[in-house]
Amino acid sequence: MKKDKEKTERIRGENAASSLQNMENVIQYRRMLSAQSVRSLRRAREGKQKKFVGTEADFDII
Repeated sequence: MKKDKEKTERIRGENAASSLQNMENVIQYRRMLSAQSVRSLRRAREGKQKKFVGTEADFDII
């Protein structure tokens, strides 16, 4: 019984660490996307790019 509880706690800890890593990856990915969309918006304003490549959410950043 005690061994099961220890195993459950260990798995719970691993899952928490894994979900934290996933959140960090998502944040990093969103930052990268927003940086790309800011650049493409700038290019569009300067007339170097015909259309804006990004999502509607990217407009909230600027």
